[in-house]
Amino acid sequence: MTETTRRLLDDLQASKPEVRIGLSRAGVTGVQKAVRIGRGAQVAAQSGVSKSVAAGATVFGYPAMPISLFKRLHALFQRLPQIWDRTKELEQRVERLENQVGSRPAEKERVG
Repeated sequence: MTETTRRLLDDLQASKPEVRIGLSRAGVTGVQKAVRIGRGAQVAAQSGVSKSVAAGATVFGYPAMPISLFKRLHALFQRLPQIWDRTKELEQRVERLENQVGSRPAEKERVG
C-alpha cells in the first residue's frame, strides 16, 4: 500500500466511516460518519459522500451520486435555458388556442 493511500485511509478512519481496501478517493472529498464505502469504489474530486457507496461504484458530486446520473443531470442542467424558453412558447401557444376555441372549464374537468 502506498503512503498516499495509507494517509487517505487514516483520514477516512479518523472520521469513522467503514472503508474497504482498494478505495480510490480524489482530492477534497468529504465522507460523513457511519458511511460504508465498498471495495474498489471511486470517489471523484470535490464529492461529498453522505450515503454508503457500493463496491466498484464511481460517485461524483455533492451529494455524491453515480457518475452516470451526474453526467445526465449536468447535460440537462446546461439545456435548462432552452427548455425554459420552449416551455414559455408552448404556454403562450396553448393560451392563444384556448382563446380561439373558447375555454370550457367544465369540459376540462370531465377529461381528468
